[in-house]
Amino acid sequence: MGYGWILPCQARLLKADQLILAGLYLTAALWMSPAMAEDVGTSDWSVSMSAEGTTVSYGEDDSGDFELSFACEADRPDLQIRLRGNLSKSIEAGKLPDVSMENDAMSVGLSKLEVFEQSTGKQEIRGQAPLSDAMRDLLVSGAPLVVTVNDTTETYPMENARDWAWQLVFGCGDKAADGNLDITIINRAGLPIQELAYSEAEMGGSIVANPLETTGLKPDDSQRFTILGGRDICTFEISAVFEEDGEDSEDSSDPLPIGTQDFCENPEFIVHVPSPETLAPEQALSDDDPWVGEWEGEGVSATIRRGTAKPEFLVIDVSAGQPEPSCAGAVTVFGKPQGLSVKGVSYDPNDKAAPICEVHLSINESGEMEATSRGDCTYYHGAACGFDGVMKKAEIPD
Repeated sequence: MGYGWILPCQARLLKADQLILAGLYLTAALWMSPAMAEDVGTSDWSVSMSAEGTTVSYGEDDSGDFELSFACEADRPDLQIRLRGNLSKSIEAGKLPDVSMENDAMSVGLSKLEVFEQSTGKQEIRGQAPLSDAMRDLLVSGAPLVVTVNDTTETYPMENARDWAWQLVFGCGDKAADGNLDITIINRAGLPIQELAYSEAEMGGSIVANPLETTGLKPDDSQRFTILGGRDICTFEISAVFEEDGEDSEDSSDPLPIGTQDFCENPEFIVHVPSPETLAPEQALSDDDPWVGEWEGEGVSATIRRGTAKPEFLVIDVSAGQPEPSCAGAVTVFGKPQGLSVKGVSYDPNDKAAPICEVHLSINESGEMEATSRGDCTYYHGAACGFDGVMKKAEIPD
């Protein structure tokens, strides 16, 4: 008779206190057959262990009904979480809810959400979350657990769940583990993010990006993710798909790179406006586009092209220069035009702390383009010149 269901917890070295607990749990469980499940509990919490995995439940009755459960299943890498109750008032029909769990120190969001109607008239929400350090703290700290479904919250006592929660952690092989990497993505781009992904920075385009599970990231929102085994690598390239006009794109493109960072050194990644390198490979000039082309004026000029991946955006290389007194400068800005006006915002992927320069452009009735700069644009040009002026579009030679 084998007892392999608990062996994954030996896959890495544990701290001394964890080894003691692991030994106690192993001793207590050796009599159990892996083909059978044993339910034990205290207060409103119970634990079920079998060859298929370990489940800790709250409020389970003789019929098998429960309010909240955490399961580590043998064939799934993430923690499987289920929430049952009269949730119809908390869930908007046809939409997946936002579900999060937190205590006084940590907060975790759930991904891959599904909603099911029960025969009892209750609703069941199913979701997943990595067994990260944050999740482990929620389970074993003993602090009350607050579960939020949209705007509705429920608090669960965790003091009596600690022993069973530790057993869940050990039964899952302690996946949180020191090798996993918790990162936070903060959206400061001014555009909703539809998809996020990561890949090893050194691999560049030769590796398929791994998706970060998100239901969307609105401007100024943030979301926390766990990259399993990420601390063995640290430096990752982050890619994104930005929503168009704030609406989900049915035919979304592949995520495009927006930056690279050592997340072991700084776990917070701020998404600024998409980089020109992402949005704007060189594109042929077009007579049909009122914007695309070479523009020339007195002391100021511009080259405008559209992004291949996101052609609704303009990428604008603005140059300033004059012979006497000698002065020169250049900046790349980008923006989404509204008719014959556009606000271009600078972005330097190699220096995210660089001052932001805005160049506002508009095409008048005569076909001339007027440029007005705002912000700290002197960072990009000398004191005697600037990015302001009137330009005319150069004709494309036949």
